[in-house]
Amino acid sequence: MGWNESNKAAQESGGGLFLQLKDGDIKQIVVMGEPIHFFQIFGDQKEYSTKVPGSSFKFKVPVIEKVQGKMEAKLWSGGKTIFERLVYLHQNMEGIGNKLLIVARKGSTKDDTVYNIDIKQTLDSEAMAKLKEVKLPSMERKEEIPDVPDDIPPFDDTGIPF
Repeated sequence: MGWNESNKAAQESGGGLFLQLKDGDIKQIVVMGEPIHFFQIFGDQKEYSTKVPGSSFKFKVPVIEKVQGKMEAKLWSGGKTIFERLVYLHQNMEGIGNKLLIVARKGSTKDDTVYNIDIKQTLDSEAMAKLKEVKLPSMERKEEIPDVPDDIPPFDDTGIPF
């Protein structure tokens, strides 16, 4: 197996447990629960329960995405900007738990990516009953570090030649 075969397998496998959007993707999802929030240092996969030096706000929430005619339960994880848009929709549109959302991504790096999130339609009780039958993934934290020293340096990329 080489790079090309592995790359093809990775592309075909999708995002696994997490909702993945690439530049230009438009997906339709339904939020299926309450979010949890945590803090994360860029490049570090640990989830801190409180803000630590160099960390930023993150959230995750269970969603259901329609993929090739099937409903798939996923976790959607993101940062403060996405979270604030979801909160706005939740507060001003009588909740988002029974809404079909359209999520579009434009951009390919953390510096140029913009997400547009809008409500496509309100789902009726019959549709919601079917969605509630889908088993949702666990929202457990990967690793919680309660006692973090105050002197964790932020990631320093100076001197790296790329």
